[in-house]
Amino acid sequence: MPVFYRGPRALITHRMIEVPSRQRQAFALRQLSRIQAVEEGRDAGTTRYRAVGVSAVFTVVWAVPVLGRTSLLLAGVVAIALVVCAGACLRVRPRSAFRLLALAGGELVILVETDDRVEFDQIVRGLMRALDYRANG
Repeated sequence: MPVFYRGPRALITHRMIEVPSRQRQAFALRQLSRIQAVEEGRDAGTTRYRAVGVSAVFTVVWAVPVLGRTSLLLAGVVAIALVVCAGACLRVRPRSAFRLLALAGGELVILVETDDRVEFDQIVRGLMRALDYRANG
């Protein structure tokens, strides 16, 4: 029995894909249709964080000369706080969820769901090789 992928999220052979979920599920490859690899996400919130970070950088440029006339200590504290805020906001990275969807017996099922792009690509390649093997054999 050829194994095309074996990992924590799936086991793919020439006949089936087995996925752990609440209970282990196995789907025969002949039973699956309309298989789709989908990337969802790209948090809209990251745009807000980036806008706040850029605003904080520009506020430092504006606040230090204005507050520096009144108090150098206050200007320094505000500048440090704004730089820390800008650094934290600009470090936020968008998150994506990768899902492998298919119709099984007329019902849409999520075969695999992960946020690891490398693992997802390996699973998709393994499934494609299994489907090719099945079609040629």
